[in-house]
Amino acid sequence: MLLPIVMLASGVANTILSKYQDNLAEDAGPIKSMAIFQSLNIFLGEACLWFYVFYRRYSRGSDYESLEPLTLKEKAALALPAIMDISGSTLMNVGLLFTSASIYQMTRGSLIIFVALFSITFLKRYIGRNQWLSLAFVVLGVTIVGYSGFTSNVGSNPTLGISAVLIGQGFLAVQFTLEEYILSYIHVDPPELVAYEGTYGVVFVLLGMALSYYFVGSTEAGRYGWFDYSHVFSRLNESCILYFISFVIMISIAFFNVSGLSITQIYSATTRSLLDIGRTFGIWIIALLFGMESFHLLQFTGFVLLIYGIATYHSIIKLPLAEV
Repeated sequence: MLLPIVMLASGVANTILSKYQDNLAEDAGPIKSMAIFQSLNIFLGEACLWFYVFYRRYSRGSDYESLEPLTLKEKAALALPAIMDISGSTLMNVGLLFTSASIYQMTRGSLIIFVALFSITFLKRYIGRNQWLSLAFVVLGVTIVGYSGFTSNVGSNPTLGISAVLIGQGFLAVQFTLEEYILSYIHVDPPELVAYEGTYGVVFVLLGMALSYYFVGSTEAGRYGWFDYSHVFSRLNESCILYFISFVIMISIAFFNVSGLSITQIYSATTRSLLDIGRTFGIWIIALLFGMESFHLLQFTGFVLLIYGIATYHSIIKLPLAEV
């Protein structure tokens, strides 16, 4: 019972605290470079899974050592999903800067659409009629949620925010497809895969930050822009609580990944999907309770359709039409 609570609590905390950090750091508008800084924080959290990997190695002893060590080529291949993760995570952080936490989380439900399409195209998976119908509900739900964000003017730039999240889901779908393909050929423990991706992510993001700041962010034209990291760090130094929030987010990401992988292993992927639905609902409720946003009937309608589509796709709820 503890694992589902940990996954749900850490998952909700990730989004709510990230949005709270965005709001606290605002300086006459969103701090654009915060998006890339938060991506670095995400990968630091994933890299923390090395502690979990080493614990599993120690606790499992000879059983774990029976896994063949990865070759240099196999380790290099793990950089590919990490690159997709960097692109997707950064775009989603951009989206969170410019729209509300609930709209952001609900729009993330579109991931299932991209994953299904890429699985059919590249992994030659079969999608049944009922699953296509479920995806139609997801598309309708995401469309309504997005439209409600545009019409209710949620966030400083909902058009940019929702667009960034949607494009980010495309990159994450490529990441998940690559991971599934790699895991079919490379025998690697899933927590170790996440730890490798986190390590690659930290290295690539730091390298990208150094180059983009040197060539763009440090110039007069790049001042207060996407790559002016001096801006975000000046805001962090002005309010030490922002550093503390970053630390809590990093730890919550580590717990979210560990609990999610454990739930998939102990229970099922369906249970994890159900908890992810609960995460979306929890973020929406907390955002309402703490006055981070207001209730919109249109958004709620889209949310219900989105959740129904995801739940029926994973067979958590049965569609009234039987598969033939």
